[in-house]
Amino acid sequence: MDSRGRPKVTVGIVTRNRLENLLQAIRSVYAQEFDDLEILVVDNASEDGTAETLRRDYPDIRVIRLQENLGCPGGRNHVYANSRGDYIVNLDDDGYLGDGTLGRLVETFESDASIGIVGLRQLDFTEHLPSELPDSCWDTGLFRGGMSAFRWSMLEEIGVYPDDFFFFKEEEFLSLKALDAGWRIVYHPGIIMYHPLMEKQHSTDRSRDYYLYRNPLLVVVTLFPGLYMWKYLFLRTMSYAIWAFRRGSFQVYLRAIGAVVAKLTRTLFHRHPVNPVALRRYFALRGRLPFPGEKSGFRQTILGLRDRRRKGRPGASGRSMSS
Repeated sequence: MDSRGRPKVTVGIVTRNRLENLLQAIRSVYAQEFDDLEILVVDNASEDGTAETLRRDYPDIRVIRLQENLGCPGGRNHVYANSRGDYIVNLDDDGYLGDGTLGRLVETFESDASIGIVGLRQLDFTEHLPSELPDSCWDTGLFRGGMSAFRWSMLEEIGVYPDDFFFFKEEEFLSLKALDAGWRIVYHPGIIMYHPLMEKQHSTDRSRDYYLYRNPLLVVVTLFPGLYMWKYLFLRTMSYAIWAFRRGSFQVYLRAIGAVVAKLTRTLFHRHPVNPVALRRYFALRGRLPFPGEKSGFRQTILGLRDRRRKGRPGASGRSMSS
C-alpha cells in the first residue's frame, strides 16, 4: 500500500456461474510473489453461490454482486469504478496468471508513463511455458479484454467500455479512444496468462450473434471520423451480412441492423469521432497483436471473398483488407 492506503494493483475478475474456475483464478493471484494488490470480483448475477462462497472463504476479497448479467464490458466497468489500484489487471474467471505476471506488468507500466494498456501473452492450458521469455514489448493497436491490464489514470481520462455492448468489440472501442488520447497500447510476449483458446469457445456459439453484428457498426458510427464512417459502415454491413448468412443467423443480423438504425439519429448527434490519424494508427498497428489458435469465421469469410475476387488479376497482392 502507498501512503494513501491504495494498492499498486487491482486484479479484477468478472464471473458468472463458474465458481470452480474462479477459485483457480484467485489461487493464481495469491501465488504471485507480489503483495501490493487487491482482488475485486464482480459477480454477474451468478446462481451457484459464488458471492456467498467468496465472502465466507475469502473475506479479504472485495465482492460486488450484480442483480443482472451485464456481460463482460458492463461487469468490468464495475471493476473500474470500484478499483483502488494504479494498475488494473483484467483476469477472466476461466483463466489464471502465469508466474511473475504482476511484477512484470508493473515494471512494464513504470518503464514508460505513456503506456496505458498492456496486452498479455495467451497460453492454452495444454501449452508448456517457454524456457526463455522475452523481456521487451512492442506497440499494437488492439488488445484482448481478458488478457490485459490498464493504467487507472488512462481510464480516468478517456472513460470505460460502452455499458450496453455486453460482448464483442468493446476492446476496439477503448483502443481507439486510447490511441486518440495519445496513450500507447503494447503487447508483452513475456507476461503470461493462461486461458482457453477462443476458437474452442466461440466458433459454433450462436447465442451472442446479435452483438457480433451490432457492436462493430456502433463502433463505426460512434468513433470513425468523416468519410471513414460511411466507408466502414458500408463494408461492415455487407461483410457481416455475408457472415450471418453463412452462419445461419441472418434473422439475428436483421434484428441487429434494426437496433443500429433505431439508435442512428441519437448516436450521430452525440458522437465524438477520433482523429483520422488515430484511426489510421489503429489500422496500422492492430495486426501486431497475435491471436493464438484463433481462426475468426468473419475474417476467414472476408479473406476468402477477397481471394476469389482477385483470382485472375495479374499481379494481385495478398495484403489483408482492413474491416
